[in-house]
Amino acid sequence: MTLILNRRHIRSPFFVFAFLSLAVTAAQNRSGQKILATVDGKVITVEEFKQRSEFIPRPIPFEDKNTTLNNLISEKLLAIEAERHKLPLSREMLDNIRGIKEQKMREELYYAEAYDKVELDINNVKNACRLSQREYTVEYCTISSGKLARAMKTVKNQLPQFSDSLFLAEEKTLNRKPVHDVKFDDPDDDAIHDALFAKLLNVGTVVGPIKLSDGQHILIKVTNWADHPILGGEDEVVRWNEVQSKLHRIEGDKLWRAYESKVMRGKKLDFNRETFEVLSNWAMEKYLSRQDSTRFRISEIPVRPNIDLDSPFFTLDKKVWTVGDFRDEVMSHPLVFRNTDADSTNFKRQFELAVVDLMRDHFLTRNAYREHLDTTADARISEEMWKDSFMSGYEAKSIMDAALDKGLIKESDNLGKIKFWDAYLDSLQGVYSDSIRINCNEFKKINLTHVDMVAWQPQNPYPLVVPNFPALIASGDLRYAEREK
Repeated sequence: MTLILNRRHIRSPFFVFAFLSLAVTAAQNRSGQKILATVDGKVITVEEFKQRSEFIPRPIPFEDKNTTLNNLISEKLLAIEAERHKLPLSREMLDNIRGIKEQKMREELYYAEAYDKVELDINNVKNACRLSQREYTVEYCTISSGKLARAMKTVKNQLPQFSDSLFLAEEKTLNRKPVHDVKFDDPDDDAIHDALFAKLLNVGTVVGPIKLSDGQHILIKVTNWADHPILGGEDEVVRWNEVQSKLHRIEGDKLWRAYESKVMRGKKLDFNRETFEVLSNWAMEKYLSRQDSTRFRISEIPVRPNIDLDSPFFTLDKKVWTVGDFRDEVMSHPLVFRNTDADSTNFKRQFELAVVDLMRDHFLTRNAYREHLDTTADARISEEMWKDSFMSGYEAKSIMDAALDKGLIKESDNLGKIKFWDAYLDSLQGVYSDSIRINCNEFKKINLTHVDMVAWQPQNPYPLVVPNFPALIASGDLRYAEREK
């Protein structure tokens, strides 16, 4: 048997987060949101203010709390003006807004069908708190072949030297020994967490092969361990809450996978192989030329002699999906690849899996609509937040383009453009001042961090939790707005 490894991109199965990123799981809000400000009928919630301030980097001139709110209010004002001027959003923007809303609806469905149904056993939490004090140093090797992984389960205990040969092969491929330190609260694949923290493991223990969420398998060997005892008091309370939260999320994810399986039960997706070959070859050419290696939107499938939008692409649940139907679905739900290392050797398999996941989300979204999850506070606020962000950008560009056309500003005069823009926003704030109210009590309670980060939802078609910060005006003057106690 031969160990099959992707030698071009060998990815660690353990999550590593860059300095400016943060992994965010499901929905952050959960309704009952407090209103921080109202802008002519539009609202800025306390949660939205915090997220727009802390889940995306803000330029240094906009880090002040007053300046932050001033910019969020200005964004709403520009969106209101865009609606008044009836500026049309592009088809792509409309598809994005719908896709973002439906992603939020699936998150709400996750809570309703999985997370909120979890009931943790107190004894399991106590046991997990004990296990959470251990940190392992492990050696690992990834196994791309499912056939080899299944064979390993049979011979691992009988022929331990065979496991050693796999670790040695991985070391030779990487030109280094693949070693990783693993702690209980690390954001690793759940399968890795379950394998290492179900019980205390000794040095030399070989675990696996474990099937990961991206379809790969991993073999792990414990090479060292250390205990970090909880000192008691406040540390014990903090650890208890962290462990309880992680266990709740893991159990919720298990219930969610069971729910997904129930939704997709009896549904078989059959590709038209001729169409699949043509479309996957074209998609591979486009994909490999892109910098974004995790998600892919086929916004315009070209009409060629060998690509017909009316051609059947696959059959699912007794319905034939044409290439055109598939294109329309992807417009609001970019394809998401399970393996971020898709290349010419494995692209077609990853493309196939991405289509399967797309259609799974199609049926989950349909269930979310049936449960009226498009009407929840979180879904509506999220939709309005993104729509206002897009609309304000359109309006700002329209204003500046008109000023250039009229000769009010010059393209090369940056200082003149800033003065014009600040004066315009100042005037706009004056026009709407009677319709802008700030809840001062809530505003005083907010303390913002000054750590740059990007809140990122991996394996989602729209990974950013919030839109980019609207750096519109470098002023924190809020005197135009009415204060409410």
